[in-house]
This record gives sequence, C-alpha cells and structure tokens, in this order.
Amino acid sequence: MTASLVAFLLAASLIVVLPGPDTLVVLRGLVRGGRREGVLTSLGVMTGLLVWVPAAVYCAVLVAAAGTVGAWMRTPRIRRRLDGTAGVFLIGFGVRIATEG
Repeated sequence: MTASLVAFLLAASLIVVLPGPDTLVVLRGLVRGGRREGVLTSLGVMTGLLVWVPAAVYCAVLVAAAGTVGAWMRTPRIRRRLDGTAGVFLIGFGVRIATEG
C-alpha cells in the first residue's frame, strides 16, 4: 500500500509540474492581449478545472462502486446520472462552439 501511494504521489507530482495545453492557452492569451488577458485566461482555465475535476472523480467513483461495466449500465439510477452528466457536457460544448463563431 505504501509503495502504491508513493508511486501515485510521484506520478501526480510529475503531471502537475509538466506544462500542458492549459499552459499554452495561458501563454497565447498573454502574448496576444498582455498581462490582463493572461490573467483572465488563467482564471478561465482554473474555473474549468473546478468543474471537470470533480465531475471526473464523480464518474470514476460511480464506475468503481458499480463493479463491472455491465452491472452499472443496467442500474437505472447510475445510468441516468451518467446520461445527465454526458448531456450537460455536450450542451456546454455546443454552446461554446456556437458562441465562438
């Protein structure tokens, strides 16, 4: 158990330290619009993280608690929650696409 925890913490720390797409988006905002735009972009990234991280954890817990894929897909309550979560995501994605153009 301790070895698994240490390995997880090491991997999580490495992922946090490495730059990713979020960093590039903030840098783009900084270069295009200056400091103010960079700060606003970073606030937007953090807001997005506040939404998708709990959603991902929630879905992972649902899948882990249900056991097998077949079992959780036959459970109506879990199926409705997953469908609702996917629906909210897709609606948000559609709104984002519609407002960008």
